[in-house]
Amino acid sequence: MTTKKILEAKRPDGQPVFDFTNLEQFSAICYAIQTVDDMDVAQSILRRSHHLTTVHLSRFARAIVSSMNTLKKLTFENIMDEELADVLSGLCDELEEMVGKNVLEDLEIFVFILPETDYETGDEWGRLDEILGKSGWSALKRVSLEITIWTYGRPEDDDLERDLRALPQRQFPNLSSGKTVDFHFDVKQVFI
Repeated sequence: MTTKKILEAKRPDGQPVFDFTNLEQFSAICYAIQTVDDMDVAQSILRRSHHLTTVHLSRFARAIVSSMNTLKKLTFENIMDEELADVLSGLCDELEEMVGKNVLEDLEIFVFILPETDYETGDEWGRLDEILGKSGWSALKRVSLEITIWTYGRPEDDDLERDLRALPQRQFPNLSSGKTVDFHFDVKQVFI
């Protein structure tokens, strides 16, 4: 029996065995290759949780919209590797759905870039700035974006760090202005 089936099991009276409606905190951290079942389980719990105030996700950005009326803190982690095309793994799509209908106060994003990943900074970060720069984030007080490059000490990683450090000026004009939210941005290399 899959985890999803267990979580969706019903009692003899038809009520769910596991009731997530009053769940206030949820964390789903998965750094290994995730299966469709892993995502289905996380999404199933998120869809049935209507009182979440804190969510911590890795690669599970989908389905947070169901808690947008109560969600105050969202922490999102993602590991960037050769197979992942979207550095924010669908987070921007979820945030787009939340514009004007949320009470989010604190957004933390942690991105880890694996060694020898040939990642080039494109315009994908600008979409995050565009979405959070719209009106409709009246409760948002703080956005933190921390990028960690895991490295073996390749010279290319120094170039990547330099390019990433330039992101606030190039792709985060709204957040960097500091007019509406406290924006924290950091890039670091970790030698492994």
